[in-house]
Amino acid sequence: MSFVLGIVICAAALAVISIGGGNPSRLLDYHALLLVAGGMAGLAFIICPLKEVARNLKTAASAMRKSENNQKLFERIMELVQTARREGVLALDGREDDEKNPILKKGLSLIAGSADRETIESILQKDAQNMAEREKTAQEFIERVAIMLPGIGVLGTLVEIVQMLYTYKGPQTLAPGIARSLLPVVYGGAIAYLVLMPLASRVKSGSDRQKQQRELAIQGVLAIQAGEPPHIAGERLSIFAESTDVHRH
Repeated sequence: MSFVLGIVICAAALAVISIGGGNPSRLLDYHALLLVAGGMAGLAFIICPLKEVARNLKTAASAMRKSENNQKLFERIMELVQTARREGVLALDGREDDEKNPILKKGLSLIAGSADRETIESILQKDAQNMAEREKTAQEFIERVAIMLPGIGVLGTLVEIVQMLYTYKGPQTLAPGIARSLLPVVYGGAIAYLVLMPLASRVKSGSDRQKQQRELAIQGVLAIQAGEPPHIAGERLSIFAESTDVHRH
C-alpha cells in the first residue's frame, strides 16, 4: 500500500510541475509510452528467458507481500516447543498440515519422519538459502531493467529527432518537435527511477525481513526437535526476531 501511495505522491508532484509549466496534456504521447513500455518488455526478455522472467516477477511479488508478524510466528513456535517438551515430538504429528510457513512446515514434517538434527538443519538451511538467492535474482533483474530503460528512452528520442528533421517544415515546427521528441526520455527516466528502482528496493527489504523469519523458523524447529525447555528456547529464539515484536517468554 505504501508503495502505491509513494507512486501517487510522486505523480502528483510531477503533475504540479507540469501544470505550472503550461498544458500538462502536452506530456501525454501514447507513441512514446508504447515505445518505452515495449522497450521495457524487450529488455526483460533479452536479460532472461520467458520462464525466468515469470519466475522473477512471481518471486518479487512474494517478497513484497506482507509477511506474518514476527510475534505471531514466535508465539506459534513457542506453543510447539511447549507441546514437544510436555508430550514429546510425536504429539506434533500432523501439525505440519495446518502450517503456512514453508520452513516450519517442512521442519515439522522432517521431525515427524524422525530425521536427526544435522539432517534437519542442513535441509532447512539449504531451502532458506535457495529462497534468498531467488529473491536476490529477482531484485537484480528489476534493477538491470531499470538501469537499461533510460537508454531505450534516449534511442526513442534520437529516432524522433531524425523523423522530425526529415519532415522539417520551418522554424515554427522546430521547438514543438524537439519537445515531443524528448518525451521518451521523460517516460524512460520516470518509470526507471520512480517505479522500478523503488520496486527493487522493496524486494530487497522484503527479502531481508523474510530471511529473519526463516532463521527464526529454523531455530524453532531445532528447538522442537531437541526438546529444549521453553524458557531457554524463548531466550534463544527471541534473538532472531525484532526486539520490538517479540516479548521474551
